[in-house]
Amino acid sequence: MAEAAISRGTQNGGSAAMAASHTDGSTNSPSLNVLIIENEAYARTLIREVVRTIGAEQISVANDAKSALDQLETKPGINLIVCDLRLPDMTGLELLAKLRRRSLRPPFMLLSDHAEPAHIQMAVESGVDAIVVKPFSRAQLDSKLRFLAHRICEPKPAAN
Repeated sequence: MAEAAISRGTQNGGSAAMAASHTDGSTNSPSLNVLIIENEAYARTLIREVVRTIGAEQISVANDAKSALDQLETKPGINLIVCDLRLPDMTGLELLAKLRRRSLRPPFMLLSDHAEPAHIQMAVESGVDAIVVKPFSRAQLDSKLRFLAHRICEPKPAAN
């Protein structure tokens, strides 16, 4: 199945390097702290492995939206969310709406088994930053995660 490559913001795909590889002397890059919300063990493991390879300093995992909300309350440094559309207690889009109502705005990647244009448009209008359609390959996931991580970890110029 084809990946729905919806990404908002810059257009540099997933080819950008992580902040850790910058050699320009900048020092104000935030670390990557990811929350994975996925109730399928295999997908959760794959996502965790890919997140680890792109340099995440912290990886938190939740099986449902309630656990995710609890972790967001207790771990305020989370700056990227990877969330399945189908969760046991609500949809990923419902969770995203709750986060936005609480003024929580970390980049949000949605994992979905729907590739229909209407679904993708609705997700983008809801504030999703990237969509990966299931089933996905490791390379597809890696590309999207690197794109979002680059947006988060892009170094800020050092203060003089």
